[in-house]
Amino acid sequence: MWDEKKYPGWVLSPEQIYDAVWKESVTGCEHVVYNVICQIRGKLQNPDMIQTVIGRGYKFVG
Repeated sequence: MWDEKKYPGWVLSPEQIYDAVWKESVTGCEHVVYNVICQIRGKLQNPDMIQTVIGRGYKFVG
């Protein structure tokens, strides 16, 4: 589980997220990660916990 206190303000690229979740490196994975992030946001009580950092990736804010 991501620990915001251990990594405050870190932004993870779609490639880093894909590699961490699916345990493989791949190019062009942005749409896969985007779709999964959208699904996760839909299930969260506070979807703003995952912020998009344009041009860089995603950031968890608790």
